Amino acid sequence: MNAYILNDRILDPVAGHISSHFCQLIILIDTDHIQYGLLDSDRNKFIALADFKLNNDHTGQKPSFSHLEELFNGEELLNRKYPSVLIGMNTFYHTLVPSPLFDQEHTSNYLEFNFRLPENTHVQSDRVEEIDAYNIVGFDKDFVDFFKRKYSNAALVHGSTAVIKAAGQHHKQSPVASRLFLHVRSGFIDLVLFEGKKLVLFNSFPYSTKEDVLYFTLYTVEHASVDLNKLNLSLSGFIDEASDTYQLLAQYFGKMTFADRLDAFNYSALLEQLPAWRYQDLFALVLCG
Repeated sequence: MNAYILNDRILDPVAGHISSHFCQLIILIDTDHIQYGLLDSDRNKFIALADFKLNNDHTGQKPSFSHLEELFNGEELLNRKYPSVLIGMNTFYHTLVPSPLFDQEHTSNYLEFNFRLPENTHVQSDRVEEIDAYNIVGFDKDFVDFFKRKYSNAALVHGSTAVIKAAGQHHKQSPVASRLFLHVRSGFIDLVLFEGKKLVLFNSFPYSTKEDVLYFTLYTVEHASVDLNKLNLSLSGFIDEASDTYQLLAQYFGKMTFADRLDAFNYSALLEQLPAWRYQDLFALVLCG
């Protein structure tokens, strides 16, 4: 049995017939999920999405490369040749550095100042234009080599770069004085705080209960000295209005909305049946290219 089981799949009929030379492949690697999507570049339209989750026997473990090979070899869309492949990976080792303070020669030093890096770490930087900063990232080198073997032209970024870009796009479309973006993924939440036009805070926290989500969200608001009554809380990811997490947050936040679909892209009619705020970090990977 493979370590991964199918969690969600949406496939526009055109995806099986369109030439891969006119598509962009995006892949997002999280702690216990692997997701991928296909963008029809000519029409700027997403036409496919698949989401795989680690089965319970492997939760909390690092999947072996034989499991990854089995998953990737079994997906026909992942075995085509694409002119553009963009891979986002979520890892513990990342930090933001403002552009005026960034020096390419000291990229590794920024991470080593904050973390004790494992020996087998590949360090790189992602440019995040929306906030005029660099996301300094440490990836497991074996994972980097695995994906480079699969896709020699692949570009790698940290998953948080996509979350920040998605939040930046939304805030630019409908700016408010104070907005906190809460992105919920499996086992972690990402928080992006804007005051006016300026991003003032980004952080990720692990969670296992709805109380954890509330605690870290309120902690972020308090730490940033934000007036809770004036704050707009924008939700995305794996959360919905019927969830216990949403109901708990609603007791503390008066202004709560779900993020709209990213309007930088078009979507297949099948994908438009998904909640607009779902898979925002996956779709936003295209903005990182």
